[in-house]
Amino acid sequence: HDAGLQAWPATFDRLVEGWQYEECQQLLCLLKRGDEALVPNSANTMLAWAAEGMILSRLAHWDEAERLYERALQTVRAGSQPENEAWLLSNLGNIRYLADRREAAQAAYTEALALYQQLDHLLGQALCRNNLANLAADAGEVERAIEHVQAALEIYRTLQDQNGEAMALTNLANLQQAQGDWTAAKAVYMAALTIYEEQDNIHGEAQVMGNLGLLGLNQGEPETAIAYFRRD
Repeated sequence: HDAGLQAWPATFDRLVEGWQYEECQQLLCLLKRGDEALVPNSANTMLAWAAEGMILSRLAHWDEAERLYERALQTVRAGSQPENEAWLLSNLGNIRYLADRREAAQAAYTEALALYQQLDHLLGQALCRNNLANLAADAGEVERAIEHVQAALEIYRTLQDQNGEAMALTNLANLQQAQGDWTAAKAVYMAALTIYEEQDNIHGEAQVMGNLGLLGLNQGEPETAIAYFRRD
């Protein structure tokens, strides 16, 4: 029993992967009942609150989820844990985004980005840039969204993260297509497709094929569109 609770994060992750949310909540209830592993202001406490917040967000209980993430933030700030703080802020931004609290989401992502920059945490910076790009695109600020995506793209290339690079290229092409810059969009889609094919990433390939199909329709080339959709 004690060993199981001490190893609760791994158990929790397995339950989440299996969409066993009720079992996740039961595990968290065990921890709340005073298990010694859950020491006040410890990393374990922060993880437990964040885990419960994540489950509540998946159940669309936004207010409760946000409250738990804010409690977790208080814990890490008291202990001067900037990397955990940035991670929590990024996740809090996701919750606010899904709850359609866009200004609050932007504030959380921006604060997380600043922390990741201070820490020279490149992957965290790329994640925040992608999220800020989504917000800008939703607001119709396409140029601003492109700036964020290009910043993320450079990070993925620095890290030699090819799947991340292909994802960023796909996002960039989507924005270029939204601008009506179809020639540029097609070239960037093809660059992303090449990477996905080299990585045997079937899901990525299918996504780009579908996007190329939509691009063909926008260009008034239905036969080209159909060919891409059939490959999707």
